Amino acid sequence: MGEEQRRPRILVVEDNPLLARFTAMLLTQFGCDVVGPVGCVDAGVALATGEPLDAALLDLNVADRSVAPVAEVLDRRGTPFAVMTGYGRESLLPVFQGRYCLYKPFREPDLKEVLAALLGPA
Repeated sequence: MGEEQRRPRILVVEDNPLLARFTAMLLTQFGCDVVGPVGCVDAGVALATGEPLDAALLDLNVADRSVAPVAEVLDRRGTPFAVMTGYGRESLLPVFQGRYCLYKPFREPDLKEVLAALLGPA
């Protein structure tokens, strides 16, 4: 028998409960293990620091705080991430420049496309 393929572990930092559940549900359907979702920056930093991750999806502002501290930890670890935002790309801080963006409200194909880009070739 062949070895079972490991499921990608994706961190989700999103403070809107409906969007967090929707994102987690889609990621699970796509064959991922969801880390979180968490709705605060400190929890995101803790998970980004201590968990094995393949990628992350970060709401740009979580509970009225920039998610930049989480992004900085992921960047240091070399973990790819995308930003979820309702704003335009011109509003992004430097740590988010050049990253994939999911513009809210996003649809299933949008998330699937960004996830494939984050995870690279299978």
